[in-house]
Amino acid sequence: MVLAKKKVKGWDELLPHAKFAFNRTPSKATNLFPFRVMYGYNPRTPLDLTPIPTPTKFSWEADKRAK
Repeated sequence: MVLAKKKVKGWDELLPHAKFAFNRTPSKATNLFPFRVMYGYNPRTPLDLTPIPTPTKFSWEADKRAK
């Protein structure tokens, strides 16, 4: 097998992304994520870490009391 010569610089910076992708992919044997098998819960994604804006609820009763 002949491998093409490529300049692979910064491969160590890609390892966390590869590890995350591997841990987020279900195994064929267990149908679970390897991370879940090890720790008991799914790994958090960047979307899980972003704050979700909560819709403000208007209370007519509170408005009435404020007036």
